[in-house]
Amino acid sequence: MTYAPPSVSVIVPVFNTRNYLQECVESIEGQDFESFEIVLVNDGSTDDSGELCEQLARKYSNITVIHKQNGGLSDARNCGVQNALYDWVCFVDSDDVVSASFLSCLVAPIMNDNVQMSTLPTGVSFTNGQQPQLSKAGHANVGYDVLTAEQYVEEILYQRIANASQFRLIRKAIVLEDPFPKGVLYEDMATTYRFAHSCDKIALLRTSSLYGYRINQNGITRSSYSHKKCESAIWVTRRLKDEIDKWYPNLSCAANARCFSTLRTIYAQASDARSRDAEQLWRELLLYSPSVSKDKKARFRDRLSAQMASFGRQQFTFFCSACRRIGLIV
Repeated sequence: MTYAPPSVSVIVPVFNTRNYLQECVESIEGQDFESFEIVLVNDGSTDDSGELCEQLARKYSNITVIHKQNGGLSDARNCGVQNALYDWVCFVDSDDVVSASFLSCLVAPIMNDNVQMSTLPTGVSFTNGQQPQLSKAGHANVGYDVLTAEQYVEEILYQRIANASQFRLIRKAIVLEDPFPKGVLYEDMATTYRFAHSCDKIALLRTSSLYGYRINQNGITRSSYSHKKCESAIWVTRRLKDEIDKWYPNLSCAANARCFSTLRTIYAQASDARSRDAEQLWRELLLYSPSVSKDKKARFRDRLSAQMASFGRQQFTFFCSACRRIGLIV
């Protein structure tokens, strides 16, 4: 049975991306799929991004612009979803670009298999001055696999695929019921597994070349350490661990691996290993490291890090610092 093609609301949070916004919007407007709108959420930009949003809305009739006070990425996404016209939503960062087949490829599994979420494994990264090599193939040439929620959650917990919100098309009702947490970093880690839990079937496309992800040196992962990173990481990992253990007991080890990986990354960024934050992160790490060190499904870097933790904090700290210096652990 083939279902009618859905209409899609593309949510684009905008904050000080004047130099990239037009390229982003024009890549969305160039879709080979017709029934969609673009919701530009100007999240209190202090450059000319808000004015450019209005110019683009005058040029394209399917664009809606919302101007709001700065509330962060989660708040901007939630605002866009609340104002979306259609029952299906996806998210595109305002400094990224998408293939002309981005929407049609994501929509195909919804029409053919009635899935509640359609996703990419990840995207194609690029830096300023580069052009990402995106697929020009139509949806008929892109295969996909239909997974249960538990199968999909295992994939994201072991980081075999990305959990970023930009790489998926999802029912609006699911996001409205479980919005992005405002004021918390790592909002994708905090929500993607919960979105999946609300789905019976999820499509995972067999390509990543439909979304171009611009490497941002000011992004959460690459930005300098802050206390908010510590607070957010601990809150997100504790909630994830509790809920995964309750919903999917067979994925307890996978949850341990994901929590350890996140906490290890933040611990390695802490400038003073003797700080109160570092002490708290170390205690949290030790909750997961024994399981991760023995988990053959976990990534090699996480197993090795967990094994180093067994030698004590001083050795673990030295290991993390050395790896960051040579770029092995980001």
